[in-house]
Amino acid sequence: MKVYCLLSLFFLALIQPLAAQIHTYTVDLNNTSVGSYQTSVHIADTIHTTQQLQLSLVTLQDSTSIFIQTRYQEDAIGQLLSATNDISLSPGDTIHSTYSNDSLITSLGDSSYFQMVLGPYGTQKVSQSTLHHLQDSIRFRTYSPDLHQVVTVFRTLTDTKVIRAQKYWVIHDSIAQLPAVESLYDLDFQCYASQQAGPFGKMEIRPTKKTVHTSPLLSLQDDQKIISSNIWLPDPKNINAIQLLITTTAGDTLETSMADNQFYPLPTDSLELAHCTESTPWINKDNLDLFYIADSLSRDLASSLEMAQALTLYCRRTAPKYPALALIRLARSIDLPARIVHGYYYQYGYWVSALWTEIGIDEEWQIFNPNSHSPINPSLYLPMVKSDLHDGLAPLFLHPKIAAIQTTNYLRNGNPMSSFESEEKQKDTHYENLGLGLSFDIPKKYTLTEDTTVKISPLLLELKNDTHHITLSYVTPTVLSEQWIAQYLLQHTGQLDISRNKYLNSNNYQAISETKAILVIPQGGSVFIWKFEGTQPENMIDAICKKNLLIKN
Repeated sequence: MKVYCLLSLFFLALIQPLAAQIHTYTVDLNNTSVGSYQTSVHIADTIHTTQQLQLSLVTLQDSTSIFIQTRYQEDAIGQLLSATNDISLSPGDTIHSTYSNDSLITSLGDSSYFQMVLGPYGTQKVSQSTLHHLQDSIRFRTYSPDLHQVVTVFRTLTDTKVIRAQKYWVIHDSIAQLPAVESLYDLDFQCYASQQAGPFGKMEIRPTKKTVHTSPLLSLQDDQKIISSNIWLPDPKNINAIQLLITTTAGDTLETSMADNQFYPLPTDSLELAHCTESTPWINKDNLDLFYIADSLSRDLASSLEMAQALTLYCRRTAPKYPALALIRLARSIDLPARIVHGYYYQYGYWVSALWTEIGIDEEWQIFNPNSHSPINPSLYLPMVKSDLHDGLAPLFLHPKIAAIQTTNYLRNGNPMSSFESEEKQKDTHYENLGLGLSFDIPKKYTLTEDTTVKISPLLLELKNDTHHITLSYVTPTVLSEQWIAQYLLQHTGQLDISRNKYLNSNNYQAISETKAILVIPQGGSVFIWKFEGTQPENMIDAICKKNLLIKN
């Protein structure tokens, strides 16, 4: 455990996340590479940061291998909710610890950040807002997983440095009676490099040089595409069934249906089932590093479903290059049957080509999507090919190329709905989205702009005039609740005061500051989010709500 004692502040200095992707570093001890460090962040209803450290130290007397994984969960303002830490020295020899914040602050004031226990995201945000000039300093509290306690950190901006034409802050971090850490951060306070003197010498973290191992079969760049849907599907978590008309690039058409109550049994043939748990050239299920990760995530869980969910969330947070393949490897390392699927799933008015995973749960295949995505019902996954990878990766790409996917009918909350030939009806003074059941009159002197680029985004439209800017997005949280809405409004307006708009009959929530206002209107498990920016934003809200704003639930 002497190796771990080296890291008491080293970990703390590196917990700044790089949003939506994994950031990898090389760990050096006295200029010799001894391991790797990874950090990633996933932002959903709460903010999840995952850190992994792997070290291998060899001396004349013995050798030591150590694997450490720390997971943080924060609220929308960066307040730490909980943290878990696992230290593994060998299979079956894992030390597990947890922390839960019992002193959450619910009202914000000028000194709130210095009273809170911050997580990685909160540490980054408070640094961004307070450290701007040389010798600026801050004091904040955070949880140290190696010391198993909340600690006070003193952070000072001591210098600047330019590397490859990019400017970095030199940051000095210290905790009472512990060695200081000196780090380089970019101007968004994401860590570039760090170093600390310890009892065994100087330990450094530096960026890992990117190496690309590309397999033509695994590279989806040439095959991956986004196909426009003929309809924005309302409340996609509650679409129970859907009927599609598919057109291939060869001009052939096919009708197909998907439903959330379809049953896909596991193979009854023992040999066929064994193919779903075996090692292959692409999947080494006996890899100890994978086993450490999967075992630490699943050992305290009672059911296969909970295990599969934990492995999926891990892949989503750490964002490996091929998430579906990573999930299969983790699942098979703890003997869960798993196979890969190539197909399309629905997102924000598009069908996205992707790979996802099916894992055997209670004698049937269930969908687990490790890609970062907005939540949808299982009925909105269109599989083209499914493979246990016994015959390699080639079968995943042996299917007709799709040119169009059209929704003809669907069930929402058990109620039949029909699609439309033209999803949007727009005039100079009126906007209507038939799929979402949305319509309103465009206020005078405002122009409606549309983004014609193809991208996966919840943004529906923008309205602008010379002084004001209005956007409308359609968002599907993992779990929609009044707490989620209140936290969203607080994060984007800084206001705790939430009111209802008197001009709307439907349920709604609004928060207003001097230059910004947010109006949230639920629709099933999704929400319309109106953002108003400019002077007197309450007048902009009224300008929209008075203009026959209608939303069908």
